[in-house]
Amino acid sequence: MKIGLKIIIGILFIGIVAGSLGYFFVYNKPHRNFENANPDFSLLTFELFDAYVSDRKLAE
Repeated sequence: MKIGLKIIIGILFIGIVAGSLGYFFVYNKPHRNFENANPDFSLLTFELFDAYVSDRKLAE
């Protein structure tokens, strides 16, 4: 009975440590600064509209 209790306590301890590490690395990141971020691409609305009007089948 004591060995089973030690195993259960050990598994719970490992689970708590793993959960704490997971929480720390996933949710404790700094937020992204969207004001200073560089865009991956830039597209103006009239360019998008002209591309759609010129070839509607490609746009669908």
